Amino acid sequence: MSDRNSSHEAIEELSGVAALRALTPDEASFVAAHLAGCTSCRRQYVELAAVADLLLRVPEPVAPPAGLRERILALAAQTAQERQSADPRPAEGTPGAGADPGAAPPTGLAPPAGAVPAGLDGVGAHV
Repeated sequence: MSDRNSSHEAIEELSGVAALRALTPDEASFVAAHLAGCTSCRRQYVELAAVADLLLRVPEPVAPPAGLRERILALAAQTAQERQSADPRPAEGTPGAGADPGAAPPTGLAPPAGAVPAGLDGVGAHV
């Protein structure tokens, strides 16, 4: 096996740790040197770093207040409900009206604004 292939394998193993910024100083130097000259590994690192950054921003789950479910269900029971039509298609003038029910969902949607953190263009700064 060539040094280049073993280097790629090592980077594949370390790229997740690098994205989490949890490398030892020696590992960080090795990864930075490899990423400086390898666009495919650098691209993988940038993708992993973006995901790692987003994971760090996920809020902790919050338990709902006691009795919330019961209050919602009680309010729903007191609210007049619309009768559901026998025809499952949306009424004219509503979103989705006239859409082909067998059509595939839209593809190629861009990620929401701000989904990729700024500053990831400088890969070496994250290692």
